[in-house]
Amino acid sequence: MKIIIAKSLLFTSIGIVLNFIFKSMAAKLIEKEELGLFFTAIDIFSLTLLLLVGFRSSMVVCYSKTKDDINITNIFRYFLFGIVFISWLLVIPYLKHKMGVNIHYWYLVFLMLSMGVVAYLGNQIAMYRHYNIINKITLIEPSLVLGWFIIAYYGVGVRGYHALFISSVMGTLGVASYIFIARRKLSTEPVFRRIEMTEDMRQFLKNSIISTLEFGSSIVMIYLSIVLIMHYYTLDDLANFQVVVKTLFVYMISLFVFPIFRFILPELSKLINTGQHQAISQLKKEMYQFSIGVSLVFFLITWLFAESLITRAFSEEYKQSYTMLLHLSPFFVFVMLNAYNISYIKASGKFWWAFFLRVSGSFMVLLSFYLLKQFSDSIIIVALSLIWGYVGMFIISFLLERRLRRAVALSR
Repeated sequence: MKIIIAKSLLFTSIGIVLNFIFKSMAAKLIEKEELGLFFTAIDIFSLTLLLLVGFRSSMVVCYSKTKDDINITNIFRYFLFGIVFISWLLVIPYLKHKMGVNIHYWYLVFLMLSMGVVAYLGNQIAMYRHYNIINKITLIEPSLVLGWFIIAYYGVGVRGYHALFISSVMGTLGVASYIFIARRKLSTEPVFRRIEMTEDMRQFLKNSIISTLEFGSSIVMIYLSIVLIMHYYTLDDLANFQVVVKTLFVYMISLFVFPIFRFILPELSKLINTGQHQAISQLKKEMYQFSIGVSLVFFLITWLFAESLITRAFSEEYKQSYTMLLHLSPFFVFVMLNAYNISYIKASGKFWWAFFLRVSGSFMVLLSFYLLKQFSDSIIIVALSLIWGYVGMFIISFLLERRLRRAVALSR
């Protein structure tokens, strides 16, 4: 497990560097307001399909228990078709006519379809625990996006966010192709057939819906910040947050939080089912130490170097984003610890508790923002409200995780 996580950190780090190069190039070649609109449009569009990632943990847990990949996959397929249809019907018209994304309709259609295929195949390799493929995707995806952007902008001469959409479409299609080819060597594609709704499948469906809602709620916390900035602040503030702050914050989440759900959650599920409570305690201790160390390093690097790095990488226009990032960095520890606590809660089968935690976090973001807005109109209160959302969620998740641990101890 430590080797797998170490590989994940290495591949993700390289992927982040490539993604950062892409964002840096885009910031220098594309107009600021246009770039902010592009990332906002992609966020709104991808949010719908990313909800399918919520199926991942329930697919892993159910397949580990039943090995019934055929019924699990067919249930997931129905939800995938439904989400793609809703995206086609509602999201694309919104992007075209409300957001004012002036790009050909078929760019958005192909991006939606390719992202849907990646979500389908990505959940499958998670279910089968093809960890090597999962790790390689973190490196392949930014490589393809960067490569296609260079081809579109310099090779073909496409300008504006048209080049960005081309790179996104072609990069996503490339990732889907890689997963499809690599997975075929390890596992066969489950056949289409009528779903047999056993008790295990009913529980899987219930957990999948709850997990989807829970994952959607986790995304809402960051996207609430975007909505608040769009409503109360300027496009310049929006670009600062989208291009720099959210980008770097999501990089940190990709590097240190996603591996917790990919690797630690399945391990916790195994340890809980086999009653290895001492191993769980040791794993928790190591996670807390690691989280504190990562957050401290993140804060020091941000404090000492971020301002000059932002200016050099993104240009002087984005310099104001430094202050917001500086406020967020020391509290990243709560993002990591929340991920561990939620993993333990879900591995224990308490999917409703995890959903409640995410909703409470979003509620605390809104409550904190409107309370702080009574005293200040600064853009910094958006960062502070996000911080209080994570801190409040950690307090609740800590208490729930401790309650579960005590219940297990008393049952021994």
